[in-house]
Amino acid sequence: MHLFPDADVPVVQLSLPLTDSFQVLGEVGQALSPLREAEVLILASGSITHNLYDLNSGPRDASGYATTFMEWVAHTLADGDLAALYDYRRLAPGAVRAHPSDEHLLPLFVAIGAAGEDWIRSVRLPGGLIYGVLGMDAYAFGIPEALPPIFETVRKTGTDRFQSTFVSTQPSESLL
Repeated sequence: MHLFPDADVPVVQLSLPLTDSFQVLGEVGQALSPLREAEVLILASGSITHNLYDLNSGPRDASGYATTFMEWVAHTLADGDLAALYDYRRLAPGAVRAHPSDEHLLPLFVAIGAAGEDWIRSVRLPGGLIYGVLGMDAYAFGIPEALPPIFETVRKTGTDRFQSTFVSTQPSESLL
């Protein structure tokens, strides 16, 4: 709705495979990566932090761990440290609390795989925190630092009401 309000873009929804292997999810993304050459937008929806226990019954001051984790993800992506991302549960501050289970972060690894070598060129679309615990940052891979107007619009109007999206796309005239 926010990216393409005229709904003039074909959409195919895929589910994540039943695996907890970040490497396998990256391979799924790699299998999708030829679609980028055909200028197909690959959008993987997840969440940078996702602790519903804290949302439902936890303290409202829980944002400390969520913000710290969000910043760790941002810096680790910017540094291109895939090994650290694979080992996030051990390395990232607040990881287990930010993600009691992995499923909401798993789409990130599909998007990284789909982006190919471009994954190291990520653009963070800061989305802030909802209710002090749900991180809404989004990332675009393989697009220029100067965001295309369509992504800038999403950042300004939609990030407070939708899940984080991890986008992997081939820069094209249609997006620029």
